[in-house]
Order: sequence, then C-alpha cells, then structure tokens
Amino acid sequence: MANWEATQTVSEFDAKQAAQAAMDGRAATRTAADGGGILGSLGSLFGGGGLDVVGINAAKVPTMREAIRTSVSNLQAKIGEIDANADASGAYKSEEIQQAVVSYVESVKSYCSALISDLLAFSDKLADVENAWKTSSANFAGNISSSTSGLSDNSTVYTETK
Repeated sequence: MANWEATQTVSEFDAKQAAQAAMDGRAATRTAADGGGILGSLGSLFGGGGLDVVGINAAKVPTMREAIRTSVSNLQAKIGEIDANADASGAYKSEEIQQAVVSYVESVKSYCSALISDLLAFSDKLADVENAWKTSSANFAGNISSSTSGLSDNSTVYTETK
C-alpha cells in the first residue's frame, strides 16, 4: 500500500551562532561587572540547541518578518532621538565630565541599537522556517500524488450479483 511518510526539514540557518557572533563582537566593550546583562537573556533565547519554531504558521511568516523589521526600525529610531549633547551645564562643573557623559550616552545608544538588531536573526530564522515548510509541503504533496496515481487504474466498482 502507500507509504505516507512525512519528513521534516531542518533549517540550515543557525540563529544561536549568529546571535553569539554578535554578542562576542560586543563582549570586549562590556565590563566584568555587568554580568552579561541582557545579552545573557538573548543568549538563552537562541540557546539550547537552536530555536524551537514548532507551531509557527508558515503562511504568516512574511507578516511576522515585516513586523520584526518595523519594530527594529522604530526602536532604533527612538534610540536615535536620544540627545547625548543635551544641556547639562547645571549638572556638571567640568567640560571633561560633560564630554565623558556624552561619550558614554553615545556608546550606550550604539550598544542598544546593536542589541535590537539581533531580532533580525530571528527574522532570518523565520525565513528558513517558511522555506522548509514550502519544501516539505511540496514533497508531501508529491508523495501523496505518486502513491495514489495508480489506484483508479486497479480498482473496479463491485456490483451485487444476488
């Protein structure tokens, strides 16, 4: 009889590796005192042997990816609105301190923008999910078609004789 085998396709995109590479690239800018901060949380998001995407509706992937891109863009725009050169003349009595604060704020803005961009790794993972679903669906449909193509040729309708 027919061999109804459903196969699963594994995504080639390694979201954990992409996020880890980004985190490692920024690791040199962190101090030992911060304990990893939010990056530890992001690492656990992409950790544990890869991202689990079971239950995602592949038909909604383009909408999800666009929402991720929009969110990243909006968040980075908000970060860009932070004015590192705001007038702090009443707070600091030293130009050196003012410049150090401006430099620190700019560094934090850059760091936050880089963290937010890690969401794009998830968007890439979703693209892999969508492609794997399309491939799997096409293969499954092909298996069904090939296993049923000869059935009508070999079957006849029984007619009662008594």
